[in-house]
Amino acid sequence: MLERTAEKYKNNRSETLKEIISDNLANLNIKRIFAAAKKNDPLALEVIEETARILGAGLAGVVNLLNPEAIVLGGGIIEGGAGFIEVVTEEIRRRAFQSATENLRVLKAELGNDAGFIGAGLLGEYKSK
Repeated sequence: MLERTAEKYKNNRSETLKEIISDNLANLNIKRIFAAAKKNDPLALEVIEETARILGAGLAGVVNLLNPEAIVLGGGIIEGGAGFIEVVTEEIRRRAFQSATENLRVLKAELGNDAGFIGAGLLGEYKSK
């Protein structure tokens, strides 16, 4: 996402993103891309949608292969909002077999970005016993 945003920014300096990163690509990070998207920045929204579609395309293959009941997505990008999970879901449904997506649920992880910390803490507790 960062590379695609930087490349697009060089070719089309978005005013909102320019302001958020102080016109310095060294300040670009995922949180700032999502901050720009929340202000309806076209460049940020485009990159986020592209990323969601790429993820959805990859997950469609997984859905066709494994036919899961649910896919749980977590992490900073999912937490960013901007319709990301909805676009991922749409892309999965567009590309995967209808029979595999009929009852499929695409969910946001409840623990969000804290999942790794919680898991590490539980693992430490488990190993100490």
